[in-house]
Amino acid sequence: MQLGIISDIHEDIISLKKTFSILNKKQVDEIVCLGDIVGFSKTYYKYDDSRNAHECISMVKSNCNVVIKGNHDLFAIKKLSEFNAGINYPPNWFDLTYAEKLKFSKDKLWLYEDELPLKLNKNEIEYLDSLPEYIIAEYDKTKYLFSHFLYPDTSGAQKKFTQFSRKLKSHRKFMNNNNCNIGICGHAHINGAIIRNKKKSVHGEFGKFNFDKNTNTIIIGPCIAKGANSNGLTIINTDTSEIEVIQLNSEKNKN
Repeated sequence: MQLGIISDIHEDIISLKKTFSILNKKQVDEIVCLGDIVGFSKTYYKYDDSRNAHECISMVKSNCNVVIKGNHDLFAIKKLSEFNAGINYPPNWFDLTYAEKLKFSKDKLWLYEDELPLKLNKNEIEYLDSLPEYIIAEYDKTKYLFSHFLYPDTSGAQKKFTQFSRKLKSHRKFMNNNNCNIGICGHAHINGAIIRNKKKSVHGEFGKFNFDKNTNTIIIGPCIAKGANSNGLTIINTDTSEIEVIQLNSEKNKN
């Protein structure tokens, strides 16, 4: 089976349409969306005139077989993650001022202070709210764990990507507890993909790779949104254990 993996759309409807066109030509069997369908900041993105959260939600809902919610999706519906990475949020979190949130978080959490206002309708809010924070699915006798980011920060609420090795270790344990060999996530907006197991290590590259589906493997893919880093999508052949990381246009590399 061929799986198309997309993540971190951030209302970029132009890149999303291009992505679905590529996946259609590649004749993938299923499409997995790893979250952050919505959420836009002028600090990170420059497509303010073309962003369209409503159409992005509609296209993901119509085209994706598996959909996860990310940290920006949670913020849009004013909901906290069920995996809080040890953070004891106050019950009135969303009513606090930015200064109060900053004092509480000590600059360790995304506070979305520069997120542009977003008005979702009732159906869109209910759809985002219905999405899980991780999903386990089996393909070709191998179990895959899909999440927005690494356990215990499954939704990606923490601001700094520190202690990456420790996060990988925690995520591997989470995978093992759920009898999953392959863990796939996004969130980090990296150039290309990261593929990590005991036998192989790929850091931020586009192209074609192989992985051992019998070995605990974590795959972190690129974002769809056009921004400072090169954006792209991932296709995984669950039968042959081949990965293709395809680059889209970006500010960094407009090819």
